[in-house]
Amino acid sequence: MLVRQEKIALILLFLVSIVLVASFMILDDLGRATFATRFSSDSPEGSLVAHSGTVDRMDSTRTGGHLILDVSGVPVFIPEQAAREIKIVTGDSVTIYGTVRMYRGEKEIVVEYADDISTI
Repeated sequence: MLVRQEKIALILLFLVSIVLVASFMILDDLGRATFATRFSSDSPEGSLVAHSGTVDRMDSTRTGGHLILDVSGVPVFIPEQAAREIKIVTGDSVTIYGTVRMYRGEKEIVVEYADDISTI
């Protein structure tokens, strides 16, 4: 038999679990776009950004199967797992959501999921 404090602790744990599940579902429905800011040269490294433009160039890396895009002058890196699912070609107008990273002294957008790239 549980004592009063144990019952209260179990009820609180159950309520916290419900709040966490509900929060996850709400945030997942909102998507990354809700929290992204427009990409600019001033965007800090590590920030979630959005960028729209035309795919000017698409190159595969020599190893690893990653993709490197040039979207209206902004370099975009897409890891192999996401690159496998992407259905875009040079000339497509796209919107990209990703994280700003520095690579060889230049800012680029790193896309983690194929769903973070959509054609306009």
